[in-house]
Amino acid sequence: MENEKTSGIETSSGRAASELSGLLSSVRILGIDYRINHADVRRQNGSEAVGNIDNQACVITVDSRLNSGPHAGSVLLHEIIEALAYRLELDLKHERITQLEAGLIQVIRDNPKLLPCLAR
Repeated sequence: MENEKTSGIETSSGRAASELSGLLSSVRILGIDYRINHADVRRQNGSEAVGNIDNQACVITVDSRLNSGPHAGSVLLHEIIEALAYRLELDLKHERITQLEAGLIQVIRDNPKLLPCLAR
């Protein structure tokens, strides 16, 4: 399983994803509110990561340079999957989380009516 503070990765995505991250200041994951921050993640952890999650502090950080770019939604979804894996003790390797994010973001983007249907 990923440790409590996990770095995200660069992800592949399509349309402008600032719609997902730019409008949200928090997200509830399994009943726990995670704050969403926008900051220079590369400066914070000295890596090539564009997302970061701290499960102890319940904070997701999306690199601020992605706010108007196409990858912010993918990064946010990736970090949400990281939180789920941590909270549910799924013992998912980072590669599997990346694969899930890539598949889920594509399903979401290819089916714009899906999320409203699932939210009912």
